[in-house]
Amino acid sequence: MQFSKKKVAAAVAMLLVAAQTATYAATGNAIDGGINVRSGATTDSNIVGKLYKGDKIKINERIGEWYKCEYNGQETYVSTDYVMIMKVADGNVHTDRVPVHKQANTNSEVFGEYYTGSTAVVTEVGDEWCQVLYYGDLGYVQRSYLDICNETPVSVQAPVAQSGSGSAVVDYAKRFIGTPYVSGGKSPSGFDCSGFTSYVYAGFGVRLNCSSSTQANQGVSVSRNELQPGDLVFFNTSGAGISHVAIYAGGGSIVHATMPGDTVKVSNMNSSYYSSRYVGARRVLN
Repeated sequence: MQFSKKKVAAAVAMLLVAAQTATYAATGNAIDGGINVRSGATTDSNIVGKLYKGDKIKINERIGEWYKCEYNGQETYVSTDYVMIMKVADGNVHTDRVPVHKQANTNSEVFGEYYTGSTAVVTEVGDEWCQVLYYGDLGYVQRSYLDICNETPVSVQAPVAQSGSGSAVVDYAKRFIGTPYVSGGKSPSGFDCSGFTSYVYAGFGVRLNCSSSTQANQGVSVSRNELQPGDLVFFNTSGAGISHVAIYAGGGSIVHATMPGDTVKVSNMNSSYYSSRYVGARRVLN
C-alpha cells in the first residue's frame, strides 16, 4: 500500500500532536469569557487570574491539554480548549518540500513538509525563521522559503487580574467604555443596560437575568452606605419602577450603558439625576 507524501506528513504531524508536548513561543487569543488562569496544569490548581474573550496571552509550551503561559510575569497554565493560537500572516510557499522543524534551527527534528503553492499559517514572523501552525501543532520554517503577506502584528496585553473582589468586575466593565447603546444589545457591538451587566458578569461565571427589574431580584440586598465595587445598582428612570441597572465602580461612580444615542460610560451616581432616581443595590458575587 502506498501513501502520498502529504498524507505521510499529516500522519507524522498527528502522531506528534498525540504526544502533546511542544515548546514554542506564540500568542494565544481567548475565545470565551471567564477563562481560569491556573498555577499548575490541573483543574485542582489555584486560580491566579482570568482571561476574557479577545484577551491575548503569551504561550510558551503545550503540556497535554494545557498551555504553559506568561501571565503578569508568572508561569501559569490555561486549558487548550479556550485559547486559540493566532495567525499573524500568510506564508506562500515557493519551494518544493520545505521542511517544518520542531525548533528554529536546521538541526532540529523535521515533522512535516510544505509543497510549492501551499500557504502556511504563520503565527510569528522572524528575520530568519517563521513559526507556523502545521496540522494543529507549531513548528518553524526558514523565512527564505516563504513569501509573507497579509501580515498583522499582534501585541500581548496584560489581562485583568482576578482579585476575588468586585474590583476585577469594574476593571473588565471599563474595557467597554465607548461601546454604543443599542436597545436589546447584549454584545460588544452594542449594549443596553441589562445586556451590559449580563455580559460583564458572564465573564465571571455569574448568570444574570435579562432585564434590570429581574436582575434586582438576584443576589443579596445592599444598603447604599455599604456599596462596594462590582455591586449592581438600580434606578427608576421611567417613573414606573426599576428601569435601569449599572455597576458600582467605587467613589460614588457607576459604569453603565446609559441611553439611546449614548455609550457605555462612567457617571456620577451622586448627581442630582441619579441620586433622585436611585432605588437600591444587589451584590451577586459570592
